[in-house]
Amino acid sequence: MSDEQLSLPIGDDLPLLDFESGRDDEETSEHQPELLTIRLFRQSICEAEGNEGDRLLHDFAECVLPNLMQQLAGATAKGGQFFERLDARGKIKRRDNAGDQSLLAHLLNGLLPTYRIARRLQQPDVTKNQVKSYCEELQFRVYVASYLLHDYEKFPDYQPWLLEQDSDGKWQNRDWVDQAPDKQDTPNLGRDYVTKKIIDFGLDQFLGASWQEFVDDIIWISNNAGDKNDADLGMMARGLKPLNDDRLDGRIRNVLVNLVKLSDRFASIIKHPQDITKNSLTNLLSNLSNEGQFKFTYHALSDNRGVLTNIINNALMDLHPQKFYTPLLYLPDGVVYLAKADAPAISVDRISDQVIQKIKTLCSEQLRQRQTGFSRDGKGLKFADYYWLFFKIDELMDIAKLATCRIIPSTKNSSAAKRSASLIRFQTEGELPNHFDVEFGDDYRIDRLAEFGDTLCRGIWRGWCDRFSEWQKQQPKAERKTLPELVLTQKLAEYLGLTQEVPAIQAIQSLKKTGGVPLDWYHLAAKYIQQNSHLDDQQIRDVMTDVVQYAASTVEPIVQEFILPDGWNDLRTYVQQVVSLPTGAITPPQTDPFLVELSRYQTAKVTGRGRENVCAMSSSSYTVTEQMESATLFTPQVYSNRQILFNAQAAKRQICAIWSVEIMLRQILMNQTNATGGDFEGRKYRYLYLYPAYFFTPETNIFLQKAYSWIRRTRFDADIRKHLVSDKQIAQFDIENYQQVDSLLLQEDVERDQTFKLSYPNEPMTFFFMALPPGRDATDTESWVMPAWLAFALPLLLDVKVVVSESPVPPFISGADFEATTVLDGEHQAIATLVKKEQYRLDAILPHAPSTFSPLNALSAAYCIHLEVNRKKDGDPDWGKLSALARDLETTPLYVFHYLSKLLRKLDWDAAPVEKIKLYVDFYHCFDPEGKEMNQLRELTRLYRRFYRAKSQYAKPNAVLKPIDEAADVILKIDKALVPDDQALTDVVAARIAKLMTNVRRRTAEGKPTLALIDGKWKPALTSEEERQAVYEFAQFFVKALFRETFKGDRARLAGAQLNLIRDTCDYLYRLEDDEARQAISEPEPEELPELEATEVG
Repeated sequence: MSDEQLSLPIGDDLPLLDFESGRDDEETSEHQPELLTIRLFRQSICEAEGNEGDRLLHDFAECVLPNLMQQLAGATAKGGQFFERLDARGKIKRRDNAGDQSLLAHLLNGLLPTYRIARRLQQPDVTKNQVKSYCEELQFRVYVASYLLHDYEKFPDYQPWLLEQDSDGKWQNRDWVDQAPDKQDTPNLGRDYVTKKIIDFGLDQFLGASWQEFVDDIIWISNNAGDKNDADLGMMARGLKPLNDDRLDGRIRNVLVNLVKLSDRFASIIKHPQDITKNSLTNLLSNLSNEGQFKFTYHALSDNRGVLTNIINNALMDLHPQKFYTPLLYLPDGVVYLAKADAPAISVDRISDQVIQKIKTLCSEQLRQRQTGFSRDGKGLKFADYYWLFFKIDELMDIAKLATCRIIPSTKNSSAAKRSASLIRFQTEGELPNHFDVEFGDDYRIDRLAEFGDTLCRGIWRGWCDRFSEWQKQQPKAERKTLPELVLTQKLAEYLGLTQEVPAIQAIQSLKKTGGVPLDWYHLAAKYIQQNSHLDDQQIRDVMTDVVQYAASTVEPIVQEFILPDGWNDLRTYVQQVVSLPTGAITPPQTDPFLVELSRYQTAKVTGRGRENVCAMSSSSYTVTEQMESATLFTPQVYSNRQILFNAQAAKRQICAIWSVEIMLRQILMNQTNATGGDFEGRKYRYLYLYPAYFFTPETNIFLQKAYSWIRRTRFDADIRKHLVSDKQIAQFDIENYQQVDSLLLQEDVERDQTFKLSYPNEPMTFFFMALPPGRDATDTESWVMPAWLAFALPLLLDVKVVVSESPVPPFISGADFEATTVLDGEHQAIATLVKKEQYRLDAILPHAPSTFSPLNALSAAYCIHLEVNRKKDGDPDWGKLSALARDLETTPLYVFHYLSKLLRKLDWDAAPVEKIKLYVDFYHCFDPEGKEMNQLRELTRLYRRFYRAKSQYAKPNAVLKPIDEAADVILKIDKALVPDDQALTDVVAARIAKLMTNVRRRTAEGKPTLALIDGKWKPALTSEEERQAVYEFAQFFVKALFRETFKGDRARLAGAQLNLIRDTCDYLYRLEDDEARQAISEPEPEELPELEATEVG
């Protein structure tokens, strides 16, 4: 193959194509900064394992990918509004393609794994096959172009393009739902449109200087990637002329057709890992590889807990040796592999232990460094039970030392004096002998040593003894053992040289009403510090290290004699139950776990004997225990419908062993703050669950992992508003501008990350989720503001499906379990009011069709109004007022102009600038895209502007709205007996307006007649007869269209707030029309005409 065939034009040889002709210089794309998401995606494609140095992928990422991401954003290949329209007409017989899949995901999900397979088939260790025999780089480039264009009839610009070419008008009355756009519709066998898209997508540069020679081949390959009726084998007979040389001939095209077929099957069929075994996929692989050298395989999960699910998937990937298995597709519920035909089977016996080892590897060092799960309250230092899963008793003692020093630094206020006061009180009450000296002052060293000693003795040693006792209860009585007696506190007192204090310690430990406060150790620590007052901070740490060594050596003989269960048995059972391989589930589904769950749910609400604990998170059949607050991310004692009411003990939420592991993993690998229990729940985190459509490839997985790790912004603030509303007060609510918000949302170089998300470096993530904190002392409304907006923005930025929920439990196992792209689960009422429904298809987030509601635009407009009007002087956004704004806009979108008036009062402006009025008109259309209510008032304004104008463009609203005020006054005050019908009411209103115009001419009322520039002079625009007719038409419209039809003839509805809304809206519409009229004339209009005669209008 010649160098010319493979080369790309570079430097001076690159053809200059004018894509931006007709645009202003400042709008040309070359001045637009590159999207951060494009840069990240480009890096991800080139960094994925096996892609390093691949010239084709490099050129694809440089030339083609940016165009695909920008031109296809928000467009669907599967599902979408088109599917819903067909479904509404009863034309849907099956729903396997009902779920949303973007065009971009469809193209990348087919292209990237297929090209990975094709490269694998070319490796030296693979025997002869079709790909190896017929395909080199040029052929692969033609395949790429063919696959990218194989569904061109679904491109968003295809239908408009057809209409542009429709000189005969045959498409003008076509029902595009019943008759969707088809490849057969395009003239010239599709050459013109395909050529256009090759240039649009940058495929001309990707294919090289001779790209036009491949157009017919691309058309033939892309049109024949289907089977039976989906193929068009007769194109050559109709004039298509593909090549027939050493670059492309019939045999090569057939291989490329199979590659395109495989790509389309990948992108269309696989929604769960086990779908890879479908015959159409396995047959294509066998055909391409010859002799069955490769096969598809998978592992699948039947549950999704979050972090644990990621770890199980990664542990299973570790068990698939890279020598035989290549990961192709990542799903939340499993992974698909390309495997050698002779790949060894996976040992199911190793899976559970591999998962456990993975957890230990990820968490142990994190726990050692951060001491997550350690906390201090009035009863002493506490730590989460999960530390027993990772550390031996001596290691745990050492970590307790580190945690104590962190929690009680030298700057910490001491509680020692309070403890001393408690001991003195016990002496005063006669419960503690008076001869003990228990008086001591505040000293952080006392607190640190006391809390540390108590943790060793009560937290760790007694904790180990309690675990031993629980284990013994599970043994047959004849086999139960007892521990030798060891009072560790006494031993440590002796070690510290405080033997003489042992009687005092014993007396203090016998006290009954200490409230769990470790008074014994406060007394010991105080005595030790009194004897060693010279010790500095480091020396105290050294003492603690010595104490750890002594305590560990003291308990070690007992610990070695009795080996306790490792605590992972429930997880082992869980892994065996949820993992499936091509041979089937490791543990076949059984009814017993379900019966246990049902029984627990029923008995959890029993009062008295027989009540059982039930998991508050999942009702699972695994071991259920009461959780310490330091081991949870919620307030332990709170209402749950799985617990009995009016019982303080039973009201504590219990969780099962599996959710205990999941919450542990979230604390260790996700939590950036060390907040636990009620403190964490009180921050009102809202969870964003990101699902693929339908899976991630290694490349798209790296991209999302990069973007996910960079998401920093947790609030909709002034920066985002400034991005959405330009300095010229123009609302930029288009898809291009939404995509450019990526640089605000994704930030690499920010030291503090307040988001709650998984830190999982150097491992592919199969499920992405995160939580956003709204801010300190946030309202429920504020907690939903940013998550709801991101739910609609992230699908356009990152090409994912998004579910937002208050629940820490993933709502769906896989993205295939729900059809929409955005789902709001239990959203705040203000958000529900603004977006109107809780689920949206991808192409409904920002519809291409005009006059169509967009939930993203509605949220953006509402937030922008709120930040401008309701924000406090100190910058506090005061999101609590969003609820009132949402209710107002639900009542009528005309409230937009009420808020504009509110802004004028806030800023003390006499009148709104025209640019601001136009901005709020744009905001209005976000809530009423068809503009029904405003169109009515626009007509009302137009009618009275025919005969009446305010004197000045800066006139106050009362002067601008004089005809409306007069008409409303008549309707609200007139005796109904005098106006038996609408005609009579119209006559009275017209008479009042005519009188107003008479007074205007006499200059006894504000305003002036409408003027026109005639022969260089300003004169009345209407004759007397024309003015009477104009006044009557205004009166007739006000009475019949507004009062009778809109307000149903109800005076109460017209009065008050509704009349104010009409006035606010008409005031701004008047000023907009007035501004346009003034710009259209060369000579300024006078405020009044001296020579104007007071002409009566009869």
